[in-house]
Amino acid sequence: MKNRNLASMFVILACSVMFAQSNETPKYEGAGSTIEELLESHHVKLTRTGLEQGLRNADPEVRSLAAEKLAQDNDKESIPALVAALQVETVAQTRVNVAYALGKLGDERGVTALDSICADSSAEAFVKTEAARLLLYVAKGTPGCLTAMIEVLDRADISTRMNAASLLPQFHDLSDEESERVFQALITALKAEQAPIREAVSRALGKLANVAAVAYLQSALTTEPDGIVRSQIESSLQRLQRKSD
Repeated sequence: MKNRNLASMFVILACSVMFAQSNETPKYEGAGSTIEELLESHHVKLTRTGLEQGLRNADPEVRSLAAEKLAQDNDKESIPALVAALQVETVAQTRVNVAYALGKLGDERGVTALDSICADSSAEAFVKTEAARLLLYVAKGTPGCLTAMIEVLDRADISTRMNAASLLPQFHDLSDEESERVFQALITALKAEQAPIREAVSRALGKLANVAAVAYLQSALTTEPDGIVRSQIESSLQRLQRKSD
């Protein structure tokens, strides 16, 4: 349960990139607090020294928040402390967040760590999905995370499979072989038993912008019993048909 709560927090942390672009202070769902307020509630000083001490806090949530704040401050002088924290971090979700902070600061070791988490056969599917989600904020994608998302799409809980479907169209600069693997994985998942997965896959196929998906979506539409999924298939078809015109 602790890891699941941390997973929810990391989804919000990932959005900080978008908040920063609009000069908004990130807020945290449920807490109603900023990163700064949350850190201060744990008696962590908002100086580099205080935040680096926060990276060694006994609470993994504090370690995550400290890493995010250092990245938010664009404090490149904190990179050695973040690297040291990453090397000793044992909580999977906190390791993801420290790696993401390094990636935001432009350190390639953060991207490498996120890719390694994706490729780790012992990592839980939702952890891999969060690693891939955060990686895509700081890189165009990596082979490890691409393969992981294709695998997660095929076998994980419903929400994690949906998340994997939404992430696959966001990988860029793929080889022809990699693009075909993504396409075939989504086409296969279009036949999933669960309607929410079929909806997510239909949306992903529209965003993938491969017009070869039109025939598959049209075929799926003829047998789709769920109204919400049908609506999404129709929307994706319209998007793809505009592209082909």
